Amino acid sequence: MDGKKVLTWRYTFIPIYALNYGLGAFIALYVLAIGGSVFDVGVAIAVYYTVSIPSSLIFGGLTDMSNRTKPFIVYSTVFTLPIVAAFVFPNTIPSAWLLYAVYAVVFSAANPALNVLVMGREAKRRKMPRYYGKYGLFSVVGLMIASLLGVFVQRNQLQLYLAFLLAFNLAAVALALLLIKDQPVLDLTEERRQTRKTFSLLNLTDHRGIVELNLVERLQRALRHHGPISKRKRSLHWLLFAIALFNAGYYVFYASYIPFQIAAGLSYSAIFVIQLFNAFAQAAAFILILEMIKRPRLHLYFVSSSAVRAIVYMLMLASLFVPLSYFFELNLAAYAIGGFVIAFWNLSSAVLLYHRIKGVGEGRYLGIWSGLGSGAAIIGSFASGFLSSTFGYSLTLSIAVILTAAAGIAFAAELKEH
Repeated sequence: MDGKKVLTWRYTFIPIYALNYGLGAFIALYVLAIGGSVFDVGVAIAVYYTVSIPSSLIFGGLTDMSNRTKPFIVYSTVFTLPIVAAFVFPNTIPSAWLLYAVYAVVFSAANPALNVLVMGREAKRRKMPRYYGKYGLFSVVGLMIASLLGVFVQRNQLQLYLAFLLAFNLAAVALALLLIKDQPVLDLTEERRQTRKTFSLLNLTDHRGIVELNLVERLQRALRHHGPISKRKRSLHWLLFAIALFNAGYYVFYASYIPFQIAAGLSYSAIFVIQLFNAFAQAAAFILILEMIKRPRLHLYFVSSSAVRAIVYMLMLASLFVPLSYFFELNLAAYAIGGFVIAFWNLSSAVLLYHRIKGVGEGRYLGIWSGLGSGAAIIGSFASGFLSSTFGYSLTLSIAVILTAAAGIAFAAELKEH
């Protein structure tokens, strides 16, 4: 019976992440529907990250201070309701930016609490691999549901998708109230407390999927530190540079991708079908990672996923020059492949970083990593909108290719140092 209770609260993740993933797609479609451009979409995404990053740090500190999780999750889901509902009314583009920014602040109240909740509950039972596997998959299920319902939305029915988002929000409130028990987080050892901090930071700016803590812990125990500190620091600097380049390429692509599809003539349904296949691919990759975890090849994962991701952007660039029917099929295949490899990249970059910083100033380098990730999200999103609106999508995708390929090259330099 106790095992069942521990498992059931995890269902809260499904509507919370369905809402967050779904609203990310909705805001792009919404801004375009009320007369905005790809530049306005890029600004909306940049504003989201600008406010969510400091908010997550603040609420993370408050969660630790209060040693409670349920209030933050419940209040977050309750107060996102009126924000999401406000999109029902006709709005200007600046008001859409404002609503999305306010949502980012309120949503960020729940994110650290969810991470801490998992850490506290699972530390008690000592069954981390099993439960973290379910945690990650439930989050991906949220993305799947948000994408699946979007398939039924037509261009003149965007408010229907908003109704789906409100239903997700109501479900999140109900499940948070019913399934999450308001009990103090367990007192963790210093090692687990540091791991929890790392886990929260690793998930702070990443909206491509959840970095699983048990993978980080299990893999870093299998690694060994080699060479003097000075050499490891140089290696770490190259790794951080490679991660920053990859993230910059990702956000340059991401902020323009839905406007790119709309400009090509895809329906809302087709856009969500492409997103749905991306979600399926992420889930498949995550399951495969769990099966392959005994013999990880992290360096190979990083290099190969960077190379494949660059090829994905090239395929999307090529889709500009084919008929609409082939455009859909090419983007469907490319985005699915991109979703598959991004899971391996998330794993390899997180674990390699976690390993490299041990003993060389964890707090400082986690701060640098967080700053680089934040800068990539904000600057990359803004630059994406500007480039696409001024020079067209071809240049934007070309830059994404260059940045992603450069990440692989920078990582090769990291390998030489390490």
